[in-house]
Amino acid sequence: MEAIMSKTAPTEKALERKIWDRVFEDGLWDLYVGTLFLNAAFWITSGELGFTFGNTTVNSVVVLLLTLVAFKAAKKRITAPRVGYFELQRKRTSKYRLAGVLSVAVTVALVAMTILRVGGQFRGISFLLVLFGVLALKGVVLFCLGAYFWGLERFYVYAMLLLAGYLGAEVFVATRGIPRIWDIVGMLGLPAIVMLPLGATLLVRFLRKYPIQEAQ
Repeated sequence: MEAIMSKTAPTEKALERKIWDRVFEDGLWDLYVGTLFLNAAFWITSGELGFTFGNTTVNSVVVLLLTLVAFKAAKKRITAPRVGYFELQRKRTSKYRLAGVLSVAVTVALVAMTILRVGGQFRGISFLLVLFGVLALKGVVLFCLGAYFWGLERFYVYAMLLLAGYLGAEVFVATRGIPRIWDIVGMLGLPAIVMLPLGATLLVRFLRKYPIQEAQ
């Protein structure tokens, strides 16, 4: 009996790992986050260049809501039939909660830094430099947490792209005198132009690799 249980446990663990990998193998998270980033970057760019899209937040909010609806519908209609329903192991759910706790802790720490800057603790430093630096650091940390806890190595690449976009924009701010609002465009736009085509490629491969008939 013990021998049977010892053989069964690794099999269940391997199956759970296989299904968990499929959850993020569909590329939908890449498409979703990439669309959100591109939407924000395009809205800011439009506002800075005087285009109609950037004159109000309504257009950007509509895109945000439609993206969320499309993401949930795609997960339900595309991923769920190929992954099925399963109960995550306690170890994996604990990691998921730990990632959430660390994310909140980082957010609180970065907000505290911003408050200190507003209170005059960092005199002589631009408020927008601190604010956008805080946002960039938070984005890098969140991507790295996702990569570590979910086993998604491509999220490390997104973190580096976000940081590179921010630093690149800062170089232009210092050398060309452009408004610092372009920091946001850099830190969101650069990852987005990689996430969207990569997500689309992963989605196509996922559909070909896991037909619904196989999952059933």
